[in-house]
Amino acid sequence: MKYRISQVFESLGDPSAATVKTREAAEAAAAKLRGEIAEMVAGWDAPAADDESHPTGYCNEIDAWAHAANLANGAKYGADAGAYIAEQAVEIEEIADDAE
Repeated sequence: MKYRISQVFESLGDPSAATVKTREAAEAAAAKLRGEIAEMVAGWDAPAADDESHPTGYCNEIDAWAHAANLANGAKYGADAGAYIAEQAVEIEEIADDAE
């Protein structure tokens, strides 16, 4: 069995998929990717309360961004919202050994 680690939010761009051979390596890679995403999102401007634009993506992604906006730390998303988005966006998928 192999493991594919990727971020699955359309709004975050490139899925940055990586394949590893062990669950431990997958967990470590996922933690690293979550940290990078959390740091990036924390510094982004949060939507203003009267912002009527709508994020795109699958419904779970839209819901996650709405929740992150509620967690936002003032004008920026901040650490809590960044960590929340990172947790929601990163997935570990088991794949067969012959799959790439």
